[in-house]
Amino acid sequence: MMLDDLRKQLAAEFMQRTADGTLAQAATRLLAAGGIHHDWRFAAGWDSFVKAVGEAHRMSPERRIEIKHLLSDGDFVIGHVHIVQRPGDPGAVGFFLLRFEGERIAEMWAAGQAVQADSLNIHGAF
Repeated sequence: MMLDDLRKQLAAEFMQRTADGTLAQAATRLLAAGGIHHDWRFAAGWDSFVKAVGEAHRMSPERRIEIKHLLSDGDFVIGHVHIVQRPGDPGAVGFFLLRFEGERIAEMWAAGQAVQADSLNIHGAF
């Protein structure tokens, strides 16, 4: 398997595990030691991020994620996702930018925006 394909597969697993609350079970395999996340809501370090993922799952146990696109460029993989907190929820558009060192995620950025059911854009969020 080419490194780009492997990194996309690992990025997809990371995003799925972030949504379903199981990131802790794979953190040592997916996340580089000493890695950085840029989520301003949590203290620096993977430990606080992984803990927050578990807490978010406890608050929204039906949360799911649908990966729309994965793009790879060198050490970077970007994911475009649809995140739904509970059935019937229009959800949110999300983007993950992941920087890899080898086969582990060394840095992560994430951004999102709620989907508006009454959008003026006929093309919608996806």
